[in-house]
Amino acid sequence: MTSLNPFGVEGHGTTMSALRAGHSRWRVLIIDDSRFDRVRLRLLLEDEGVDLMEAADGEGGAALARSERSDLILLDYRMPGCDGFDTIRLLKADPRTATIPVIMVSAASDVLLRAQGLDLGAVDFLVKPVDPVELRARVRAALRTKSMHDQLERRAYIDGLTGLANRSALDEWLRAAWAACERRGSSLAAIIVDLDHFKQINDRYGHGIGDEVLRRFAATLREGIRLTDFIARYGGEEFVVMALDCKLPGAITAAERIRASVAALSLDFDGRPLRFTASVGVAATGEVLPSSPTELIADADRALYAAKVAGRNVVWYWDGTTVVAGPPRGLPPIEGPTTAEPARALALEMAP
Repeated sequence: MTSLNPFGVEGHGTTMSALRAGHSRWRVLIIDDSRFDRVRLRLLLEDEGVDLMEAADGEGGAALARSERSDLILLDYRMPGCDGFDTIRLLKADPRTATIPVIMVSAASDVLLRAQGLDLGAVDFLVKPVDPVELRARVRAALRTKSMHDQLERRAYIDGLTGLANRSALDEWLRAAWAACERRGSSLAAIIVDLDHFKQINDRYGHGIGDEVLRRFAATLREGIRLTDFIARYGGEEFVVMALDCKLPGAITAAERIRASVAALSLDFDGRPLRFTASVGVAATGEVLPSSPTELIADADRALYAAKVAGRNVVWYWDGTTVVAGPPRGLPPIEGPTTAEPARALALEMAP
């Protein structure tokens, strides 16, 4: 999700593209059975830096909102068949479209009609013929609210200390990844990395240094994975790397690289180097998928526990029946994935 700035708008001359940073643009969907009204709304908004889409009926508009990830919907009330209220009900009943703000547009100015639309979930109501200045101002306000909602939603899935995904984000990602792997018969690997003796670091050097160790540790993990891999802070000093389209040998290779890169880190503390290590547990789907993503994580956690018992700063893995010691320290002679193309295709399929 791109970074958003919801507050940089002043005056009617500012386009709505100023609300969104980066290369992506807001996507506004117009649902109206009148071609004349659709064209008029398009003409009034086309210079505002948004991508505009159209639908001539409620059911088709709801389907388009699902497939094209709309950011805002301008919805006519009076339409044959599925009218504006029916369309709002369709949108709010589907998790993929339930949070899209809807501005209702109608020639009727009845107060009860407006109240009913707002009660059903519309964020605003415009009366035809729409005043151009009012239209742009209300659309801009709706997109500002959408921007703030997106930021709050994003923060809810981010670990505040490390900037990585948090446990909630991991759970959401796993559900989508698991379904995609089942459809395609693709492999999925879990790598759990745990900082060794982290409590001693906190006790000896203080929580400020401990936090810096976690940040450096997280940055090292982020730098060492593929773009299609997913990394999250699992809790405390434990982190999880999920690797799409990665079988067990490749996951063991990746785990050993992670272990070695952490062991090579050094923090300066009062002119002295502070070094630390990590233990790693690995599991991957094989010919038969585990019963759930929770079981896959549990298998990797069993391997991590074995790595801790074995003396730490090592890699252990789950071979499908038991835990096994990984190769000696140093990059193992196991060929991992040389390209992320299959994983990239799977990641694209996971996109909602």
